[in-house]
Amino acid sequence: MVGNFILWVMWLAGAVDTTNRVIPGKNWCGPGKECRILTAILAFSWIGWSFLTIIGTMGLMYYAYQSGQPAPIREKPSSA
Repeated sequence: MVGNFILWVMWLAGAVDTTNRVIPGKNWCGPGKECRILTAILAFSWIGWSFLTIIGTMGLMYYAYQSGQPAPIREKPSSA
């Protein structure tokens, strides 16, 4: 679990740093194929981070479900 959190933080930092370098002034992008490739890599880094966030959230939800207390069972009222 700690390893996944470290991976999540590093992925977030990498995506933010890349976005900050590429997007503001289009410093790395010129009219050509390289800019489209760089933009695609940037988009896939954010998509990957989003999937990692969703998987981590689902993992925490499953852990909470497995370690939680069972709900008390209420008896159905008899219809007699």
